[in-house]
Order: sequence, then structure tokens, then C-alpha cells
Amino acid sequence: MLGIRSSFCLFLVQMAAVLSISAQTPIEVQINDLPPVVSQLMLESFHEDGWKNVSNLKPQSGNKFIASINFERSGQYRLRFANDPKKWADFIVIVEKIPRDGIRVVQHYSAFSGKAIKISGSEEDEAYASLSDMFNEVTLNPDSLKRDEKAMIDKEMQLASRCRQVMNTYPGTYTSEVLCGIMPLPLPPSDYPVDSLYHFQYFNAFERWQLNRSTVMNHIAMIRRLNIGFNYFKAEGLEERYIDVLMKKALVSEEMTAWMFKFLLEKMIDHKNEAALSYLITWHSSDCTESDHLDNSTRNLLVALEKCKPGNTIEFLNLPDLKGTKISSEEVIRDHKLTIIMFWKGTCSHCREFYPELRKIYDKYTGQGLTIYGIGTDKDEADWRIQATANNSPWSDVYLSYENRKDFSKRFPVSGTPTFMAVDSSGKILRRMMMRSKLEEEISKLLQELNNN
Repeated sequence: MLGIRSSFCLFLVQMAAVLSISAQTPIEVQINDLPPVVSQLMLESFHEDGWKNVSNLKPQSGNKFIASINFERSGQYRLRFANDPKKWADFIVIVEKIPRDGIRVVQHYSAFSGKAIKISGSEEDEAYASLSDMFNEVTLNPDSLKRDEKAMIDKEMQLASRCRQVMNTYPGTYTSEVLCGIMPLPLPPSDYPVDSLYHFQYFNAFERWQLNRSTVMNHIAMIRRLNIGFNYFKAEGLEERYIDVLMKKALVSEEMTAWMFKFLLEKMIDHKNEAALSYLITWHSSDCTESDHLDNSTRNLLVALEKCKPGNTIEFLNLPDLKGTKISSEEVIRDHKLTIIMFWKGTCSHCREFYPELRKIYDKYTGQGLTIYGIGTDKDEADWRIQATANNSPWSDVYLSYENRKDFSKRFPVSGTPTFMAVDSSGKILRRMMMRSKLEEEISKLLQELNNN
């Protein structure tokens, strides 16, 4: 009996190995007119919030790049040259429809210009190619586009019309069923006032979204639309409506709810929007904090945000400066009317670029009771030392060593550097998030409030 069981187990192992091998899809990419400097071609997929590397295709003779890929999900993929990140081309892969003999792509090098390519000539290819370039034209470089002008409004309406055509011509494709549900803005009624079209488009941008298919997260379209839409709602002072609309749409599944909550959380933190952040946490965190789909980093961030909520007392630290002398943040805070707790890194380009402006702010307000307690968070202490020495700051500059960061992500809401927090002389947190561009304005306002009290 034991021998039979052992043989059966061996059979299962062998079958698992066969299935694993069979899951590998051969992909061959031949590039015509390939420059001699090109050495590597990368295959990437979009998932949730960014591009993930799938495989590096190995160069072969005849300008070919070859690999065996386990395509885990359907959605947007792209081929990108390692020596030139701007040279890429994207396409749609539907796992269930991958040809048995694999994927073979033949393209000219010039085709890698940030546009869609066809990999099989299927209806999926045709549908995506007919829509992708128009969508890119409408949504790329959002900061340089004046979206309330007629030319852009017309382009948005053309995109919506094209999506309708794709849905009629290529039903059942990923492009028609998923992308056409999120790419276009809604078309207004024919008699709608022309001067209000922009507001109609963005005020109703998410009303028709259907997020019940998780593959919607496998294309960059949703992220782009969410980001552009946020700019409208922010300009109109409607951040809370933006949050409510999207969280309501996301309730179709725990996975989507957790994803949307994380996106909104990071968005409000990036924009240092304290009021909207508090609103999101107060009214919507209960929808997803019990979900297995919420990652630990987001859970830790929520704990840290609660710990550092305005009105709470900051956690005091006792950390070494460049000379190794321990500097108590409690003593520094106690001796000054207003202290800015700054988390920064020597390797952070934003920190270095902002430093001259920060020094001017300090010099202007230090006589009114302002100081700074700078906390270096570089993984390598040497990186912090080099920049801290070069800065030679007149305020306290200390280092939080990597070994002493137990539960750091649960103690301070530092999702990026530099991060600024403001406390009064008792250590009470006045602001847990401050924008660099408005730091002086906030400091001036806080000092005035403290003087009046």
C-alpha cells in the first residue's frame, strides 16, 4: 500500500511539473531596423497602480528577442527597450485566447513610439488599436492641457463616440466590455449649454462606471481617469463628493473596495488634503479595513495617521546628530513656539531641491519662535551624513537608524520625503501633513494663531 501511495504522489508531482511547463507561453519579437545599441527588451504588465516587470527577453540572432512567459492575467502589456524608456509599444493580452503556439511579433523599431501594436490581427487587436491612440492623445500630459477649452472638450466627445463604435463593431472584446466603460467621459444631451459642457463631463465622469470586473485594474486607463477627474473635483472644492462617488462604485467587491480606498488614501496624502483625508478615514475606512485585500502597508499607514491626528501629542524621540550627540525632540519642542518635524533623506532629490527655500523660511521665522527638528531616514547612514554635512543646517538634524525603526510605519505617516508635521511647545500636533509649496503660508498662519492664543 505504501508503495502505491508513493507512486501516486510521484505521479502528481510529475503532472504538476507538466502543467507548470505547459503554462509557459513562448514569445518571439523580431525588430526590423534595430539599432546596434539595443541590448535588452523588457516585457511589462500593468496591474493595480503601475507597471510590473514580467520578463526580460533574451536577444537572439536576426534581431529577435525570445522568452517563455507565464501570463498570469489578462490586460495591458508593453514591450520596452531598456536603453531608452521612451521606446515602447503596448497591446492587450487575453489569457484564454493566447494562441497555442505562442505569440510572435514582427515590428519596425520606429513602431515603438508609445502607441498600440497588433500582435495577432485579432478583433481584440483591432478594437484596441482603434481606440488606444485617441485615448492617449486625450489623457497624456494632463498638466499641459487646458481641459475646459472647446478643442479638448471636442476631443473628449470624439473619444466617447469612438468608444460607442468599438462597442458595436467588436462586442465581447476586453476593449469594448471593460475599457469602453472607463475611458470616455459621458456625452451630454444634445441641447446642453455649450459653456457648461466641461463641468457636465467631469461632474458626471464616474457615474456610469461599472467596476465589477477586476480586469479593469489591469490597464492604465482607470488610473489616468481618476487622476484627471480629481483635478476637476479639487478645483471645484468637491473632494468629498469625489470620495463618495468612487467608494460607492467600488463596493462591488472587497478587492475593488480595498483598491479604491488605498488609491484615495494615497491621493489625499500626496495632495496634503487634511480635510478630505479625515473624511475618507471617518466615513469609508470601515468598508475595507477588515478585507484581506488591504495590504499591510496601508493598514500601518492608517494606524500612523490615527496616532498623528491633529490634537494628539507627537511621539518624542531622542536621536543622534552628526557628532553622535543625542538630541531630545521633547526639549527642542518645549523651547520653541512652533516646531516643524521634518522627515527627509539625503538621497531624496525633492529634499535637496527644497532645502534652499526651507532655509529662507527658517531664517525669516526663527525669531518668532520657529524651529525645525529634521529626522534623516536614509537606509544607509552615510547618505544622510554626506547631505547633512553639506547642508550644515542651523536647526537640529538627527538620524533614525534603520535598526531602530521598529514599527516606524505605524508611528509616523511618512509615505514619502520630505514630510512636514507641525507641533506646538507642548508637542500637540497642529498639522500632520504640510505641502512644500504652502509651507511658509502655513507656518505664518500657525505662528499668528499661537500668538493670538
